[in-house]
Amino acid sequence: MKVLKALRSLFFGAFAISWTFVCFWLVTIALLFAPRGRASHWVVRHIWVATMLAVFRVRVIVSGLENFDRYLPYVFVSNHQSHFDILTIFHSTPANLRFIATKSLFYLPFFGWYLALAGYIPLDRSNRDRAIRSHDKAAEKIRKGVPIVSFPSGTRSPDGSVQLFKKGAFMLALKAGVPIVPISITGSIEVLSKTSVAIQPGTIYIHYAPPIDVGSYTIDDRDRLIADVRGVIIGNKAKLDQSEQQGATT
Repeated sequence: MKVLKALRSLFFGAFAISWTFVCFWLVTIALLFAPRGRASHWVVRHIWVATMLAVFRVRVIVSGLENFDRYLPYVFVSNHQSHFDILTIFHSTPANLRFIATKSLFYLPFFGWYLALAGYIPLDRSNRDRAIRSHDKAAEKIRKGVPIVSFPSGTRSPDGSVQLFKKGAFMLALKAGVPIVPISITGSIEVLSKTSVAIQPGTIYIHYAPPIDVGSYTIDDRDRLIADVRGVIIGNKAKLDQSEQQGATT
């Protein structure tokens, strides 16, 4: 049994690397013909990510897409359980979004190169001044109409719970004057946890809540804004957890 699991992990790893290599050239071509990124996002969503999820036997159940306009700029804020959260968001939304991504991801061959070419925003949390500059770049993109995704906990949860949020994404929304869309994800930790490299088949649930208008908040109210958004994410995640449990028993 252990041998089969090891072989499966090796296959999944080899496939992920080779498929990412192929799709890197597809998205590069798409970026050449459509620099604003809509074509490359389509390739990532419908070819790269969809195939990865199918091969890994991971199903994504999405709800709440009707709550926001795919063509308007927002700051999407999500809890973070797994590297599969990124794939889940890519797969589930048609919005031409960009991530604020940990700087280390940009060093990954092909995937990291795509992030750089497509205008994703590296975040260096070890350097406060660089982190501030990253959020300034993100604010500039939002003003140009590009939605931004952030995982404000900064790291994956070891047990699936919603961790405490850092303030960067919320300051970004306040400075740019755009609504925040809370995202709740559950099930991804069972697919790939923080402490494992073995990918397991499973179902990931994701819900997009209605946007929260930041117009009634000021910079001094940022802690209240963080608490309000985090409360929505926790509440919707609890509902998703119930759906996951019901699905496991049927």
